[in-house]
Amino acid sequence: MTTAAQENTGGVVPSAGARGMLDPFSQLRSEMDTLFGRYFRPAPPNGANGDMLVALDVAETDKAYEFKLDVPGVKREDIDIDYSQGRLSVSGERKHEKTEEKKSYRRSERSFGAFSTSMALPADVDSDKIQAELKDGVLSISVPKSDDARKQAKKISVKAG
Repeated sequence: MTTAAQENTGGVVPSAGARGMLDPFSQLRSEMDTLFGRYFRPAPPNGANGDMLVALDVAETDKAYEFKLDVPGVKREDIDIDYSQGRLSVSGERKHEKTEEKKSYRRSERSFGAFSTSMALPADVDSDKIQAELKDGVLSISVPKSDDARKQAKKISVKAG
């Protein structure tokens, strides 16, 4: 009986177990994969660790830096935005809903908990004119560039060689 791998290559392909016996470093490689997997695995989905995951978009226009964060179910009063020493910090919390009746959930995918993010901004921002708006679960923050920075921007032409 031949395997699909044998038919494709025309030869004998050792199984994973046989390869492991032939390769003296396979056990070391396996242990290293386990070790790195334990410490560098991706964050659990849907805030399984108690933190709410927030999607963030960052864009730049001629006039401002624009941030959009998906914060469904987060109330305006539960959001804090600070600008200090060149950093824009946004934090908040989506609190668990309080219900009187006890429920036994069969499945729960909605995330609750705190979120926090911080971004370094260039020195050309006008921090006095930062604005934020929460609409339909999306937090939009506009950080205008200073007038001086907008005046200094110039188009560089590319010459043909």
